[in-house]
Amino acid sequence: MIKLLIDNSIPAIDTNFAPHFQITRYCNSLDIPQLLEDNEVIVCRTNTQINDDLLANSNIKLIGAASSGTEHIKTSSIPIVDAKGCNSAAVCDYIFAILANLKISNTKTIGIIGFGNVGSLLAQRLMMFDFKIQVFDPFVFKPKALAVENFLEITKTDVIIICPNYHTDTLFPTHHLINNDFFERLSANKLIINTSRGNIVDEAALISNWSGFFCTDVFQNEPYVNSELVAKARICTPHIAGHSIEAKLRITATLSKKIHSFFKLDFNPDNLHHTIPIRKASWQEDILNYYNPEFESQQLKKNHSPTNFKALRQRHIRHEFEFID
Repeated sequence: MIKLLIDNSIPAIDTNFAPHFQITRYCNSLDIPQLLEDNEVIVCRTNTQINDDLLANSNIKLIGAASSGTEHIKTSSIPIVDAKGCNSAAVCDYIFAILANLKISNTKTIGIIGFGNVGSLLAQRLMMFDFKIQVFDPFVFKPKALAVENFLEITKTDVIIICPNYHTDTLFPTHHLINNDFFERLSANKLIINTSRGNIVDEAALISNWSGFFCTDVFQNEPYVNSELVAKARICTPHIAGHSIEAKLRITATLSKKIHSFFKLDFNPDNLHHTIPIRKASWQEDILNYYNPEFESQQLKKNHSPTNFKALRQRHIRHEFEFID
C-alpha cells in the first residue's frame, strides 16, 4: 500500500484514503521530520510549512495542500495538488454574514478584487440581491458590465472585498496590493473586507494612514497577529471564512480524488452536503440568527494570543447557506 502522512485535523481521513493508503497522522508539524520515513505522500494545511530541506531525505512523491493556496509550500521538484475552489461557498457565506452584521444594503456599490472561484461566486450571489457590482481582475475574463480596467477605480465603490490569490509574480503581484497609494484614494466612510490572505494588505499602511472600516479574517503573520490591527478592525476573525463543515469535507474528497488519480487508482469519494436555508426576503436576519462573526471577533479582540487564535479556529463550526425564495 502507498504510505501517506496527513494532518490529523483534516476530516474524514479514513473514509477517503483507507482503502488504498497506509495512513500515518501527525498532530504537530514539528513531528513531521520524525514521521516522514518512507511515506510517499504528505497532506498538510496552511499552518504547516513544507520546503525542499524538510523533504530532502524523504521518498515523498506528491504533496497535497488542504487549502486553496499553496504559498506555504516551497519546493522545486515535487508536484503539488490543492483544493482550490472547495471553500468558495463558505467564504461567500462569511462575507454575507459580515454584510448582514454591518447592515449593508443593496443601495451600496460593492467592488470585488479578484474574479476567481470566490470573486465570481460572490458576484453571482450579490446580483441575486440587486447589489451594484464592480470587478477588477487583470487575469480573468469579466462581464463588460461589471469590469473595471483601472485598479484604483475600485476605491470609488462603497464596499471593497479582497478575493484574489496571493502571489509575488512580477505581473501584477498581490503582495501589499492594498497599500499607501490605495489608502490615499480611499475616504474614511468606506469598508474593506479581506478574506483572502493577510499579506495582500499592507497592515502598517492601513494602521497609519486610513481611518475607515476594516473587517478581516486573515493576517500577515498568523497566528501572531498585529495588536494594533486587531484593535482597529471592526470585525476580525481567526482565518475561518472558508471553514464550513461542507468545505472541509469537500477539500478532503477533492484531494483524495486527485491523489488517487496521481497514483492511477480508482476511487470515488462521497461528498456530503448539508445547508442552512436563508430566506432572500430576510437574509440579514436569518444569517445572523445562525452565524454572527461578531462573537468570534469579540473573543479574538479579548485575547489574540497565538494559542487562542488557534483554539478559536479549531472550535469554529458552521454549515453553508442555501438562499431560498
